[in-house]
Amino acid sequence: AGDGALSDFIRAKWRPGDLRAFDREARNGNELVATSITERACALSHIASWMGVEQSLSPVVNAGEVDGYEQKVIRMFKISGFARGPALLHKNTDMEPTPVCVVLEDDAVL
Repeated sequence: AGDGALSDFIRAKWRPGDLRAFDREARNGNELVATSITERACALSHIASWMGVEQSLSPVVNAGEVDGYEQKVIRMFKISGFARGPALLHKNTDMEPTPVCVVLEDDAVL
């Protein structure tokens, strides 16, 4: 809860080959390589984004917060939409509409 070290969230080594599904030029194989400081910063930005989304979508309200639940609902509608359409997984076929967010890479070109 805010008092962890970088090493608690980011691995010191990773497998570039894990990216082959997204990058045909990524290395083949299972070789572990050291995580660079730039890769660590990138990973932390992902973690921060998803923690912000989770916090915004969570119905939990801090004690003493005036209209806290209503504020979270308003924020939820500002940052998310609701999923609709066919389920990607069969087990979710009858799932109720649920809030969704898309977090884009900061270096993505659309």
